[in-house]
Amino acid sequence: IYQYSSLGSTLIDAFDDLVTSGQIPEPLAHKLGMAVLRGFDNAMASPDLWGKAIKSKMKFSGVVRDFNYWEHVWSFRIKAIKFKMDDGEVVEAENVKAV
Repeated sequence: IYQYSSLGSTLIDAFDDLVTSGQIPEPLAHKLGMAVLRGFDNAMASPDLWGKAIKSKMKFSGVVRDFNYWEHVWSFRIKAIKFKMDDGEVVEAENVKAV
């Protein structure tokens, strides 16, 4: 079920690239690909992954270049953004698009 998410689709694309480039032999590709997707679905459905609360916090600041609301989805383009993690780590970027 999770293989149909955007993360799962990206995993499938990456696996396909490995097959196309010859890094995974064609006869093995289908069997191995199905095993990888089953493992991905099992990992995503694991209560160990979703059962724990995330307690970290982050603050961010920047300049909103523009924003849009389309089909019930907000998107923002932010420049000179700075992310401050609760452990003191700071990450900066010139431009970020948040959806």
